[in-house]
Amino acid sequence: MLDIPGVSHAKASKLLHLKRPALYPILDSKLMALYRRPAAEAAKRHAQLGYRKLYWAAYREDVLANRVPLDRLRIEMEDQNGLLKQMTALSDIRLLDIMAWKI
Repeated sequence: MLDIPGVSHAKASKLLHLKRPALYPILDSKLMALYRRPAAEAAKRHAQLGYRKLYWAAYREDVLANRVPLDRLRIEMEDQNGLLKQMTALSDIRLLDIMAWKI
């Protein structure tokens, strides 16, 4: 991420999320703590980029690795009423973001 004075990871990700919610998670301190180790591992796999941590790359890998479980979750939520049924329309990124907050 660019180092712009006054613009933190959380602020930048919130702006990106507002613009493209299906593409960007809200990368706040909770999510960064949860993905600290996977982000460091992703940075090692992509050393040519020159970063110590790649949070969005780690998050993307997690979304891709959990596509089938997320699809199963949607099927289970489809049988529910109210909010759970409405959540089936959320993107994989948003569902994973919500679940990360529950950990």
